[in-house]
Amino acid sequence: MHKKFCMTLIIALIFLPNIVQADEEQTWIIEMENAPEDLEAILQKDYPFIEVLHMYDTLLEAVAVQGKERHIEQLYEETFVTTIHSAQTYQVPHAHTKNSALPKANYHPEDIEQTGKNVKVGVIDTGIDYTHADLEANYQAGFDTVDFDEDPMETTVEQGVPTMHGTHVAGIIAAKGEITGVAPDAEIYAYRALGPGGTGTTAEIIAALEEAVDDGMDVINLSLGNEVNSPDSPMTEAVNRAVELGVPVVVANGNSGPDLWTVGSPATAEKAMSVGAYAPVQHQPYIELANSYRIDLAQVPLSPAWNFSKRMPLETVSSVEELEKSINDRVILIEKEKTYLEMMAAIMEKGASAVIVYSEEDPNSWEFVELPIPVAYISKDDAKQLQSAGNWFTTKYEQLTDKLATFSSRGPVTSNWQSKPDIIAPGVNILSTVPGGYAELQGTSMAAPYITGLLALLIEKDPDASPEELKNRLISHANPIDELNQSAIDQGAGVADIARSVERKYTIKDKAIHFGKVDQDDQTIQRSITIENHEEDPMLVRWEIPRKQPGIQWKLPFTTEIAPGTSESFPVELRVSTDRLTQELLEGYVYVSVGDERVSLPYTLVTEEADYPRISGIELEPIPFKENKYNLSVYLAEEVEQLEVAIISDDFSETNSILEETNINEGKFQATIQIDEMSESSQYLIVQVVQNGKTYSSEVQLNS
Repeated sequence: MHKKFCMTLIIALIFLPNIVQADEEQTWIIEMENAPEDLEAILQKDYPFIEVLHMYDTLLEAVAVQGKERHIEQLYEETFVTTIHSAQTYQVPHAHTKNSALPKANYHPEDIEQTGKNVKVGVIDTGIDYTHADLEANYQAGFDTVDFDEDPMETTVEQGVPTMHGTHVAGIIAAKGEITGVAPDAEIYAYRALGPGGTGTTAEIIAALEEAVDDGMDVINLSLGNEVNSPDSPMTEAVNRAVELGVPVVVANGNSGPDLWTVGSPATAEKAMSVGAYAPVQHQPYIELANSYRIDLAQVPLSPAWNFSKRMPLETVSSVEELEKSINDRVILIEKEKTYLEMMAAIMEKGASAVIVYSEEDPNSWEFVELPIPVAYISKDDAKQLQSAGNWFTTKYEQLTDKLATFSSRGPVTSNWQSKPDIIAPGVNILSTVPGGYAELQGTSMAAPYITGLLALLIEKDPDASPEELKNRLISHANPIDELNQSAIDQGAGVADIARSVERKYTIKDKAIHFGKVDQDDQTIQRSITIENHEEDPMLVRWEIPRKQPGIQWKLPFTTEIAPGTSESFPVELRVSTDRLTQELLEGYVYVSVGDERVSLPYTLVTEEADYPRISGIELEPIPFKENKYNLSVYLAEEVEQLEVAIISDDFSETNSILEETNINEGKFQATIQIDEMSESSQYLIVQVVQNGKTYSSEVQLNS
């Protein structure tokens, strides 16, 4: 029997669900502790009006049931029930993209003998078009946790808003045809966790992860995530547990860059291989006006490359309502209004060739979706200049080499202060398979499957290696790019070198040095790395003295020789005087020569003054059967002296304090709150904390 673990994680910042009528059947997700072995039989016998949908026990204990509220309330009273959620759904519209005229692409590394043969790769995504000519030979089987059947096909037009993301991801890993994937002989198993238009719940994603683990996958790809910068969300816990059970999990780092602290769960998982995106060769589009004013076009993730070579007509509109019936062959310049999704849906119906969106709003907060036309965004000031230049424009291009993608999310991670991503891979304008053809997409979603493919090659070479060994092997031989402009927090160890990883002269354990957070005036921190010599000859290890920086003093090991087939641990010590520091967040690389290779070891150190998110992961969920009562959960990066929760109107005319607590420990804080009445006007839930005498706050909109 297929099992399904169901535990809800709010993927958006907050989702305030509507309470359904008591007589309506709905799905409930029930977490349990010490559940009886014959639980399913008990439920079927004692609760005949409740349908048991799925049972799960690999990652966490939970059950999904369907029924009316009055029947579920009886089950809620059982002693083994700990938490109950009404299952929520999330929908992100996707446009179906195809282009059968694009050129071939080969992602398999040159001069690498391995092809991923006999390696099982699980792709948890929107499903896969397993009939695609480039995928049908390697597709083996799969499961659909949306429809709960064994047909993980992408959503088709007949079923709703069609999808293509999973097919694109699978092609990067193991296509074999017009496109050659990184591991073209790997066995692909599809786990559809997102349905029509990219709709799904975390319950379905974790269910798919559990299915993949139970099915014996050798490596799993998760090209998805959220914006919660915390290391202990349910998704993160599930990923870590999967790795502990022996399955490497590769996770996209997210598309919320370029700011720091933007990496989200489950890429925050300590044991996951978190992947950022870069462009080996990138053509930066820009518009140069007659007065030499330059406008850089920031490409929106998941839209095709901006590659117009001729003059294009520009039409400026103030709202989507102003659009004509047909806007074919025109580029639309429009200010962001409503939501990005609503705007794009309206524009797509009219047939524009491309869109330039301008706004002062942070584009990291937009909900990007796959689109068949190029979309770029600019500032309001740039938009004014462009409008004044006339109704036509020409795009110029600047060629950039080995540049990190602007959208790629950066670390570190709050609480454990680790740097993510671990590694980076190509993720800009990546050509791959989609239902009915091929398309170029960009995002860390495209970088993650590249690393998944590389891991498949390593697994073929050494099928008994543990997830930790495989991760260390790949990271050991990665090299940073553009170190003057891209930091260790941006790219981790850098770009993988699969040839050296396969050759494996040495392996470095704990290559990334996480010094954590400094909260004392004068503090000495020691970490260690371990280098294993796989050669038949001794290997010399020589450390370079880092450049001097105010407030820090390094103490590094002496030159050491590692005997063949042995390993050596090296202590790395850092003394920090916070009163002399000139930076709030220290990061960079320590260099060591291992044999005849110079290796970059990324390091990070966070100070008390760093601008890290003290509050994240705010979730609000109604308590079943309790009118006006809600479960509130907030992730706190550290211990706080005081926490206050209030509801405030958008004009600040009305404030209602609903919770005050003192001396709260770090981690997830949970409480029950009461909201008696929701205003018809916009309201915001404000969470405010006091830490070391300073006040920090975060807000989420309750209604609009």
